[in-house]
Amino acid sequence: MALKPQDVVIVLKLVAIEGQEWRYHHLAKSLCMSASEVHGGIKRAQEAKLIKKDLSVRKLALFNFLKEGLPYVFYPVISKEEVRGFATSFSALNEEGLLAYDDEVLVWESEDGLHVGKSIQPLYTAVPKAIQQDEKLYRLLALADACRLGGVRSYSVSRQLLDQALGLNMVQGATV
Repeated sequence: MALKPQDVVIVLKLVAIEGQEWRYHHLAKSLCMSASEVHGGIKRAQEAKLIKKDLSVRKLALFNFLKEGLPYVFYPVISKEEVRGFATSFSALNEEGLLAYDDEVLVWESEDGLHVGKSIQPLYTAVPKAIQQDEKLYRLLALADACRLGGVRSYSVSRQLLDQALGLNMVQGATV
């Protein structure tokens, strides 16, 4: 079975709720997915070696996949029109005052969003709904989009922020 984009969302949700007990139907509800989609996604993530048998996330493998695989496997599709939505990638991270990044605003399209910018297709259609319930998931998905977009200028910054978000503490020396 091949990994699907929604599987990355599921794995990032597991990182966001690390240390908390969960059940498939609760995870599904929080991600606006069906329980069978979540179950299938976890099975595929286990086969891809992103999740262990005990359902804990292999954070180093996830880090490497997000940085080196995600931009090629699930490359971003960006629209030419500006729409209302939730900021993502460096547009979302700028709100935290972490970066001096002045390129175009990128958003996940949603009537509930507060930003206007070019729309980037999220890894799963329900991402704009799911992030409204979980700030940590929002940050992780925004970082995943920063990885998807790549670019020399953003590589070291997104790498360090992702390292910190996953709690790996292995990237040093990069300035944010």
